[in-house]
Amino acid sequence: MCGILGMLGKDAPDFVSKNIDSLQKRGPDSQNVVNVGNSLSLGATRLAMIDRNSRSDQPMVDDSDNILIFNGEIYNFLNLRKTLSDSGMNFNTESDTEVLLKLLGVKGDKAISKLEGMFAFAYYNKSDNTILLSRDFLGKKPLFYSISEGLFVFSSSLNLVKSALQNVKLNSQSIYSYLKIGYVPDPATMFTQIHSVNPGEILVFDIAQGRIIEKKTCIPEAFLKIDSISVEDSLCNAIQQRVSGNSNFALSLSGGIDSSIIALLCKKLGLSPIAYSLGFSNSDKDRYSTDSIKARQISDYLGFEFELVEMPKPEFIPSILHEFVRAMEEPNSNPTGLSMMWLYSKISNDGLRMVLTGDGGDEIFGGYSRYLKLSSIERFPKLCINNFSGCINDGTKFSKNLIRLLSRADSETLWLTFHSLMSDSEINKLTNIDSKINLESQIFDFLYSKFGVMNKTSAVMIRDLVTWLSSESNRRLDRVSMNYSIEARSPFQSELVIGTGYNEIKKNKFKDLNKNVLIKNIDGISNLPLINKKTGFTSPLGYWLRSNSKLIDSSLEQVRSHIFIRDKDLNQLKSSAIRMDSYNFKILWSLIVLSKWFELNL
Repeated sequence: MCGILGMLGKDAPDFVSKNIDSLQKRGPDSQNVVNVGNSLSLGATRLAMIDRNSRSDQPMVDDSDNILIFNGEIYNFLNLRKTLSDSGMNFNTESDTEVLLKLLGVKGDKAISKLEGMFAFAYYNKSDNTILLSRDFLGKKPLFYSISEGLFVFSSSLNLVKSALQNVKLNSQSIYSYLKIGYVPDPATMFTQIHSVNPGEILVFDIAQGRIIEKKTCIPEAFLKIDSISVEDSLCNAIQQRVSGNSNFALSLSGGIDSSIIALLCKKLGLSPIAYSLGFSNSDKDRYSTDSIKARQISDYLGFEFELVEMPKPEFIPSILHEFVRAMEEPNSNPTGLSMMWLYSKISNDGLRMVLTGDGGDEIFGGYSRYLKLSSIERFPKLCINNFSGCINDGTKFSKNLIRLLSRADSETLWLTFHSLMSDSEINKLTNIDSKINLESQIFDFLYSKFGVMNKTSAVMIRDLVTWLSSESNRRLDRVSMNYSIEARSPFQSELVIGTGYNEIKKNKFKDLNKNVLIKNIDGISNLPLINKKTGFTSPLGYWLRSNSKLIDSSLEQVRSHIFIRDKDLNQLKSSAIRMDSYNFKILWSLIVLSKWFELNL
């Protein structure tokens, strides 16, 4: 893992050299800067996981003076290296960075479709006088950029890009998106002048012209060449790729099926991770500790070392919130983020640098209850109602069910009925902001055409994968883990696992849901003491809020200084936690997080 920073402009060498330290958490092992003339500077920090020798530090320069700064891991780099070696190419390191650098030198941007892994990188091509930016198709690693007159800046850090600009402006569309779904989907950011490279996107910036001359989407070849391999074998392959060269690593374990399957397969592969789970003994309800109880039982059954991390008392929530929003650099209203901060801080204190997670299993193998709901109404007619805004704007349960019944399968409106925190009319009533979300994605179009069938279940599953998993879950996992210099890896998000899983579910037209494909295809899973009913990794948000009235009052005053909020609605939100009104206290929490973001960034 690494942090990357680049700038093209008259102040580039000075800016990059002075600010590269800001990325130290993403790469504590080394930091270097390479200047190309007086106007282009490329810097990188490194968390050394493969070939920890300094010869693999970045920026890396090849014999033609092309330069690569790269954040991530290429899991199939040994196969790619062999192909290059067979053609007569020599290597000076054992790293995936050198393989990527030389592959780009030979194949240009066509090399990117051959990559399997998580990545965000910038590649300077000397002969073409261009800078190429790209990210993996699930957005596991961040890459932000801004272009203004005489300046092109890009980085793993949104705040570093922001610090290079003058007079940045808040993006009201992004504030709306955040209030609507709890995060800002790519490629937008909270600032109008700053953009995120889309997952799976390739951007080519021409240095002489000072502009982007090409934008396109790259689909991994692994999706196009899925062999006859079992679900279990594909997951075992993904785990082996991700732990290669790392004998000591952690496993984020709950009592759910996804992380438990990773644990079971680790046992079969002879691996011995330390299992970590989060407990909530300081909560007001015992049910929040169900995950950790089951996780301990599973660890004991498999013979793994187990570490229980207890979430602290509610009075610590304001300080953890501060650290979470600072690490995220963007508002994210999922309270799970605070729990993750505490968990990963413990893993870091124990000296571990890598964690396996079960993220992605639900989106690939139909684990969410919404998929079962959609599957039950597939027999009803499909009628596009995207233009009937009155049906969704009141946000009632009847309205949402009507949309689910009548909407077209690939409708964004259908997906939003499961993900909206507030309806459009509620946002407008509360804040006077009137906007909409754009969820267009070529990755969605590709996956839907290849693996989906013309029904609502497959469409929502795939949009969850390319939107929610990418812009919310993976973003949160990356920012939290890298805040503690930990590399988090998710075997379910292997291109091979996704392709194999979707192919299996497609055989029954996406009706074999609720992880049945996993349960039927992975030997031994039925022997584990799993949680009987999926609840997801939850946090005692209502209890946190009821215990922090000062946080509520100060946050709402802060947020009101930046956006309009009606007094009547404000009072209703303030009392929602006391009234056990979960719908409104989730909205309240989203405003508290937004307030903290305003405090830290404006």
